[in-house]
Amino acid sequence: MSSEYQLSAELPGHSGEVRSVRGLTGGSFVSSSKDATARIWTHTGGNSYECARVLEAHQQTIEKGGVPGLHVIPAGRHPNLTAGAVITGGYDRLVMVWDVEGGNSPSLTLIGHQGAVVCFDDTPEGDLISGSTDNTIRIWRGTQCIKVLEGHKFPVWSVLALPNGDIVSCSGDRTIKIWRAGSCIKTIADSSEPIRGLAHVPGLGFLSCSNDALVKLWTYDGEVQAALVGHTNFVFAVAVSADGTEFASCGEDGTVRIWRGLDCIQVLQHPCGLWSLDFLDNGDLVTAGQDSLVRVWTRDASRALPISIRTEFGSRAAAYASAAAPGGKQKIGNKEYDHVFDVQLNEGAAPLKLGYNSGDNPYMAAQEFITQNELQQDFLDEIAKFIIANTSRVEIGQPRGPEIDPFTQDRYRPQGSVLPAEHTQSRSTDIIPLKYPMFLDQGNFAPIVAKVLQLNQQFLEDPDPARQSFALVGTEMNAFESAMRTLKETSRYHSSAFSAQEISAFKKALSTWPSDQRFPLLDLLRLGTVHPEFGPKFASELMSIVNNNLADDSPAPSQIMTGRFIANCFKFDSLKAVLLQNAEALVERLNSHATSANKNVRAALSACCLKHINNRRKRKQLRFPQ
Repeated sequence: MSSEYQLSAELPGHSGEVRSVRGLTGGSFVSSSKDATARIWTHTGGNSYECARVLEAHQQTIEKGGVPGLHVIPAGRHPNLTAGAVITGGYDRLVMVWDVEGGNSPSLTLIGHQGAVVCFDDTPEGDLISGSTDNTIRIWRGTQCIKVLEGHKFPVWSVLALPNGDIVSCSGDRTIKIWRAGSCIKTIADSSEPIRGLAHVPGLGFLSCSNDALVKLWTYDGEVQAALVGHTNFVFAVAVSADGTEFASCGEDGTVRIWRGLDCIQVLQHPCGLWSLDFLDNGDLVTAGQDSLVRVWTRDASRALPISIRTEFGSRAAAYASAAAPGGKQKIGNKEYDHVFDVQLNEGAAPLKLGYNSGDNPYMAAQEFITQNELQQDFLDEIAKFIIANTSRVEIGQPRGPEIDPFTQDRYRPQGSVLPAEHTQSRSTDIIPLKYPMFLDQGNFAPIVAKVLQLNQQFLEDPDPARQSFALVGTEMNAFESAMRTLKETSRYHSSAFSAQEISAFKKALSTWPSDQRFPLLDLLRLGTVHPEFGPKFASELMSIVNNNLADDSPAPSQIMTGRFIANCFKFDSLKAVLLQNAEALVERLNSHATSANKNVRAALSACCLKHINNRRKRKQLRFPQ
């Protein structure tokens, strides 16, 4: 089994854009289209599929929107649909329920919406939820609408039933609403663009995607945990794998992005925009193309298309990506760039030109821009993040490979930034800085913990009794490893905690290990700081950690890790308060490294700390005019 997705099938059949896809069982699935039909596709083995049924009952309307709404209720979940069902929603304002086992006509037709029916889910109790362009959500029990949820001001693009009975909805009015017992208990209005899709992340919360090209991760109670960048245009859909370890997003830029944790691990470029996608029960992935084709992707080499077909597909996909990308090089002075952005610093003044070449380190490009234009140094991180967000790699079904840290160029160290590759696209945006701060909370625990264990074993075997005392042994080591297992399970951050013994073991190693062997502990501390029950327990030691590891004679890796630790401390009020109370001493400590011979130290401390230290200071913003 390969770790990367490869093209398995391209399926013609629809005569209009494919609006939605949903998995059935046995690798089969159903698709719906602007041609006003839905099709059930049966997996017949290998990379072969056949259209087993065409569901034709919806009437085409003047908008020619067809059937945008699609849902599958598995067998045994619904009390009245024990064999399972396919649900379709059309621009004809109707909801149709189809027997999954056969039949040329719907078994039920539900009437009530006054606009196109575009999205569905079903509750743990077996009720059906529908969302519509009439701005309402309806809850159906059998053939009866038992509740109408009103509150959105524009079309409802996605609905999601949570395990606790709450319902989440998102809308063109740029809000997410959480409903309980028929009433809206929370409205989240933090998006600048319409929100298009939702997906449940078991044990953690839910995902959203939107027209601002962002995918966001939320807790069940509606607190944002991360904003993921990568897409370069509207993101229409998100889906989560059956085991909850991965999710995928797709949109107008023609890419599917596969995410594991908060890392994008693969990009699947298509020759068209994408409306929808879903994971299948055999591990494959199905996508809905605006070119009227359904495509299946697989990690099983036996189901992949021949290399010649995949190569030809890659050429078509690359042509689509290239057509959407800006053409040719652009000059600033005597230097040519792949991308040039107009940056408005002062109203009425001529815009500044920000240049970037594909493959360059975005932090170095941001630093060059700051130096040339004599801007505040604390713009560095935000400009770099803007470059990353507005340039995107185009990979034809290939994995990204190991991330390289932009500061250290080392594959072990944390991978907090994504570097664009040789092919890029760009999109316009309103403003720098980015609206959502990005904490440096990504990393691979396994090699970091392995390094700690290796160093600990060296202390145990050292002939010097003093150095032997540094080692964690017995219950201390058990406590340390238990804490690391908890930190690794990011999906349980809302419910997990740490014992006093676990925190004590970590603090012992952090305070006693020699400075030249402390960097993997600092890396783990940086990752653990974003856990609400781990990071705040280091508030009393925070400034000691900073001073000990930002000393002039501290090794460069420790200085870099400490800078990132400081950045993550601003996630929680208790840690932020300590830093702000000691802001003068902290600035002085950082300034002592301003002339460091190690450019990675300078970049790390600037990018990860200065924008936070100055977060109380009102300052100008960089604007990108439309």
